[in-house]
Amino acid sequence: MVREANKEEAQLCLQKAKIALRDKDFEKLKRLLTKAKRLDPDCDISGFPTDFSSDDKTSSSEPSETTNTYSHHDHYEDTTNNVYHRSTNRSKNHSSKSPIRNRSKSRQKEYTDDEFREVDRIRHCKDYYEVLKVPKDADLKLLKKNYRILALKLHPDKCRVPNATEAFKALGNAYGVLSDPDKRKRYDMYGSENMSNVTHRGENNFYDYDVGHGFETEFTPEDIFNMFFKSGFATQDYRRNQTYNRRQQHYHHPEESFFNSIVNFVPLFLLFVFGILIQFYMDQSPYSLIRREPYVYERITRTHKIPYYVKEDFISQYGTKLGQLEANVEAEFINDLRIKCYRENNEKQHMIWRANALRDAQLKTRAEKLYMPSCQRLNEIYSY
Repeated sequence: MVREANKEEAQLCLQKAKIALRDKDFEKLKRLLTKAKRLDPDCDISGFPTDFSSDDKTSSSEPSETTNTYSHHDHYEDTTNNVYHRSTNRSKNHSSKSPIRNRSKSRQKEYTDDEFREVDRIRHCKDYYEVLKVPKDADLKLLKKNYRILALKLHPDKCRVPNATEAFKALGNAYGVLSDPDKRKRYDMYGSENMSNVTHRGENNFYDYDVGHGFETEFTPEDIFNMFFKSGFATQDYRRNQTYNRRQQHYHHPEESFFNSIVNFVPLFLLFVFGILIQFYMDQSPYSLIRREPYVYERITRTHKIPYYVKEDFISQYGTKLGQLEANVEAEFINDLRIKCYRENNEKQHMIWRANALRDAQLKTRAEKLYMPSCQRLNEIYSY
């Protein structure tokens, strides 16, 4: 895991090194290449100058002399216009021209410098406002506008920059929090103080952005994206890629596929056995909260007036334990109410969040008036 992270960090250093090479900042270039080799000794830096003379800094402003300062007299690729520069010593470098150019083409980027800078910017952001590039008093209209622009640019199915997925998650989380008035208020109060969510990496004060930041939304970044773009191209491409990957795995590992089929069948078998055991246990229970055979005789608990159903011989078997049994009935009934009330409250909060995100006044009114029978019954019991 650490080795993979180092490789990824080394690739980022190489990308920054290309920018430094383009800007003729040789001191920064040398520092980035050194760091890349330290993180990943196997990384390829053959496309960069590896030896710097003492005149590098002073000659960087003179194009006619700059190309002669590299002792290896090699070619390198300009990242802006893909033009290959070379030293004045043509005869010495002629034999190495083709392989160097081929290597540069094989390493051609699948993303633009603008995409790389955007991902790198988000990874270094310290708050959600900075992620969305908005001021702290930004209204919902500006939040939506900036989210649309950045989400289309950074969706992982379109953007191939390393760590684009993490940046996209941070973007979705930022919009999910700032578009909700309650979450935004709490974030403004506590978000800037929660420095434990910023992870330090490396030795040059480099901070990676933590997409959690202590605040979570009810929706995934993909859900928020689909709310804006109606499950557009990105989700379809993602599903097609997932289907293709599953087919490839099936073709390359038929024996594993057979084994997985058996493993997948085990939970179904256990569920079937568990269902039989539960049914057996319920048949042995002295009561039921719903009317079913053989629990057809209704009774009411004395404390909270909760209905329950018993068998014909209930009194003869449990008459002496009636108080304890009714306490169990009420405890089970209240626990069931709590679960249902939790679901009803989640549904209401979901509707309110969606109404705020879409600025739908009718949906918000309907959400606030949503009838929650389980929560109401639970309040009646506790206020008894």
